[in-house]
Amino acid sequence: HQDVDECWITSGQAGLINVQYSCSINSVIQSLYNLRPFKEALQSVSDGDENNVVQCLKNCFKSLDCVKCASTQSFIKLLGQSEDVHEFYLRLLDQLCQELQVTEEDRLLKKLFEGIFLYQISCKYVDSISERKESFNSISISVTHGLNLFDCLKDFFSPTVLQENEYYVNQELGFQEGIQTLSFLEIPPILKIHLKRASYDIETKSQTKLQCRFEFPLSLNLSSFVSNQESGEYCYDLYSVFVHDGVNDQMGHYYVYVKHVNGYWLLFDDVNVRRVSKEEAVDMNYGDGITHNQACMLVYVKQ
Repeated sequence: HQDVDECWITSGQAGLINVQYSCSINSVIQSLYNLRPFKEALQSVSDGDENNVVQCLKNCFKSLDCVKCASTQSFIKLLGQSEDVHEFYLRLLDQLCQELQVTEEDRLLKKLFEGIFLYQISCKYVDSISERKESFNSISISVTHGLNLFDCLKDFFSPTVLQENEYYVNQELGFQEGIQTLSFLEIPPILKIHLKRASYDIETKSQTKLQCRFEFPLSLNLSSFVSNQESGEYCYDLYSVFVHDGVNDQMGHYYVYVKHVNGYWLLFDDVNVRRVSKEEAVDMNYGDGITHNQACMLVYVKQ
């Protein structure tokens, strides 16, 4: 308990007990707790059934407000265990939206976290353009050696050539060659970017993790990826860095760095909570090819 008291004194923030390997759950809860727009939306919900996730999260936030150390045991009972921080983040938000269906809070949550992709296919040799919209709650980017986040986003949104046998236009035009483009139609104020480092080692025939260096910026301008180039600037600031420490995605430990509203960074590693430098929160989690701790998910907030 001495360590908990020391963390409380130095950071002013409560920790979360690791219950049954709940480090991924703890990391998500701490990130959401310190996310002011989300916390305000949750607090506006009236108290309800103790056996639903909305009330469970409200109770957890209340505990974090007034104690030095809380527990996420109730989440494990309701949602089950999770070994992946990205999967749990999406599952938690989905469950919250289900419980808040057709309420003002549900619309607010979707407005905060949900964006829309626009897929367009234009034929190379005939005058035909088709469009499809698709909602998303996060972007999954494959980590590539020698590239950084912005480079991989450019690859993610780069046009794709569709061969003649891949694109059926209609009965009159039949199959045609086409160019498929992807862009943001809407970007949510809170953008989650999942960094996929999972790999397969052919020699050992086992799952492993790419540990190469992969840089990500403190500020991210996404305006060039928006379908309507006249809709203004889309600039985002890095808010939280989720870290996985382990040799592969099947084992290891999760913790998160969160940028406080006052500008400094905090580490939330279960009951261990402390102020840290920007270098520890960001630079030391790019990956260096040797150590096993690398950023696995990033949260950016619109300026």
